[in-house]
Amino acid sequence: MTTTPDYGWDVSTWQVDAYGNATPGLDPLFRMITGRRLLCEIALRRCFCPRGSYLQLPNDGYDILAEINKATPAVNTAAIAEQCSTSIRRDERFANAVAVVSFANGLLKVRITLYPADGSEPFALVCSVANVATEPTYSIAFPPGVAA
Repeated sequence: MTTTPDYGWDVSTWQVDAYGNATPGLDPLFRMITGRRLLCEIALRRCFCPRGSYLQLPNDGYDILAEINKATPAVNTAAIAEQCSTSIRRDERFANAVAVVSFANGLLKVRITLYPADGSEPFALVCSVANVATEPTYSIAFPPGVAA
């Protein structure tokens, strides 16, 4: 029998359809998430929520879209990736996180390899954002076995 590590639980803040199209925001049905899905959403929140947007964690968060828009056309993807990784590592459920960011032709792609603190197998999460400067549209590729 395989057991899932206990990372806690939370209400989902990313609604994702069967095609990977995503909308950030509190799930209107207040669906609870656990396991790797929870870790994925924590990582996304920490990269796509402005610092100070967590009531209980006023020094956490990173607004990757604001950084992209502020820096256009000279986007330093390595610095943005490091800020994203650092923001994720602030959560005790992660032993490490490594983000790789690319930005070309208005498409932002963030690939994050997550290393859970419990020593379980690392896994990758990919988030793409089109129309970064105007009305962002998100697409998320969760790792295998994580329900959308």
